[in-house]
Amino acid sequence: GPAIWVCDTEIFDNGNNFNTTDGKFYAPVDGYYFFTMHWFLHTGYTNTTDTYFGFVATGDNAWFNHGDNGVDGGQSISALFHLDAGDVCYPYVVNSGTTITSYTSAKYNAFQGYLVG
Repeated sequence: GPAIWVCDTEIFDNGNNFNTTDGKFYAPVDGYYFFTMHWFLHTGYTNTTDTYFGFVATGDNAWFNHGDNGVDGGQSISALFHLDAGDVCYPYVVNSGTTITSYTSAKYNAFQGYLVG
C-alpha cells in the first residue's frame, strides 16, 4: 500500500532538518528546494500493478513516476518545490499487491534535497 519511504540513515544533514524516524524533510526557511531520489528496485514478476513513487510536499503538491511491474533497474525522479518554513517534503511510494526489494546502500538508494534560494 501507500507509504512514506523512510530513509533511516543520514550521510550529512546541515541544519538537522531531515527526520530519520518519520522520513520527512522540514524546511528551515522559506524558499525553493530541489529534491531528488533514486533507487534500484525489483517489483516481482507476478504482480499485476505498477509501483508509483514521487514526492509529497505541503500544499498537496506531488509528482509521481512509475516502475513497470516485473522490472529490475534504476528509477529516479527530481522536483523543485516552494516551501515555507516548517513545510515538509518526503518521498512517497504507492505499491499494490507486491513486494519491493531494493539494495540497502546509499550507492543504490537515496533521497536528497537542498535549498536553491
